[in-house]
Amino acid sequence: MMQPKDYIALKLTGECKTDILSLRGLMNPKIKTIHTTIKKTILGIEDIEERLPKAGEATSILGTVSRQAAEQTGLQQGCTVVTGCGDFHASLVGTGIIDDTYAFNITGTSDHIGWLCTTENKQAYDTRLGRYPSVVPGWDIWYGATSAGGGSFQWFLETFGDRKEGESIKGYVGKNLELASKPTSLIYLPYINGERAPIWNAKARGAFVGFGSSNTKAEFLRSVLEGVAFSLKDCLNIMSKKESPPLQLRVSGAAAGDEIWNQLKADILGMQVVSMRCHESSSLGAAVIAAVGKGLYASMEEATKQMVQIESQYEPNMANTKYYEEMFAIYRNTYESLRGSYEQLAVLRSSL
Repeated sequence: MMQPKDYIALKLTGECKTDILSLRGLMNPKIKTIHTTIKKTILGIEDIEERLPKAGEATSILGTVSRQAAEQTGLQQGCTVVTGCGDFHASLVGTGIIDDTYAFNITGTSDHIGWLCTTENKQAYDTRLGRYPSVVPGWDIWYGATSAGGGSFQWFLETFGDRKEGESIKGYVGKNLELASKPTSLIYLPYINGERAPIWNAKARGAFVGFGSSNTKAEFLRSVLEGVAFSLKDCLNIMSKKESPPLQLRVSGAAAGDEIWNQLKADILGMQVVSMRCHESSSLGAAVIAAVGKGLYASMEEATKQMVQIESQYEPNMANTKYYEEMFAIYRNTYESLRGSYEQLAVLRSSL
C-alpha cells in the first residue's frame, strides 16, 4: 500500500519509502510504531510492516534518480529525491506555518483553519477539532476543516452562474460583488456535502435563509462567501476559548488571490488576513522541505524566511465585524433549528 508520491519516488529511485505522517491513523508518529492492537485485533495483519514502505522524516533523503528514470523523464541521473509529505502538511510549510506565530487558512474544495501548538500543550484540544503532528519537530497542527469552502463557491458558479464566454472567474466575482458591496442579511449554511468540523454531521445540507423578492443573485453570491467564512469562524471560536489565537491569519491555496473574499474573512474573523505571493503553497512547501533535506538550508525556519513571501494584507472593518458578530449568532441558531429537519430529510432521501 503506497501513497501516489511514494509510488513516483519508487519509480524514480527504486526505493520503497514514505514519511511517517502519511501513515497517520496507522502508525504512532511519536514512537514510530504500529500498535499490536491495530495489527492483530483491528486489521488482523500481524506482518503489516512488511506490506508498507519504510517510514522516515519528510526531510530525509529517499534516494537518487536512477539512470533508467533519468532517460525516461529527462531528470538528471543522481538527482537527490527527498521523501516529502502529504499536500496539507506541505501547504502549511509553503504558507510559512512552522510555529505558533501565524494562524492559517488553507483554501481549496474544503477549507482548513487553525494554528500550530507545541506537542506538550494539553490545552489546545477539543473533540470537535483535529490535532496531529506537523512536519516541524515539536509542533502539532490544531485545526478545523469545513467540507465545502471552495466547493460551495464552485457549486454556485456551476448552478447559478452566468459567466460570459472568456470571462474569468475573478472578473465575474468582482463584477457581481461590486453590486453587493455591503454585508448581506442572508444566511448561507455551506453544508452541501454534509459537514466536518465542528458539527460532524453527514446528514446536514446547505440552506439559504432570510431572502426576499428584493435580493439579487449578487447578494446570494456574497452570502455564499460569508457563509464559508462563518463556518471557519465556528471552528476559530472553539479554539479561541482554549487559548489566544495568533494576530495574523495567512491564507493560501486556490482562493488566496481573491481580494474580496480575503477582506470578508478579515471582517468576519476580526483579525488581519494576509495572502501569500505563491498561492500554490503545497508545491512551494514541497520545495522548502526538499531544500532542507538536501542541506541547502540548515532549518525549516531559515528556508521559509528565504522562500515564503506575503503578497497583500487585509485589516478588518470593525463596523462590519460588529455586524457579522450578530449574523454569526443567527448562523449558529439556524443550524440548530434545522438539525431535526436534516435527520428527517436524510430518512426521506434514503427511501427514494
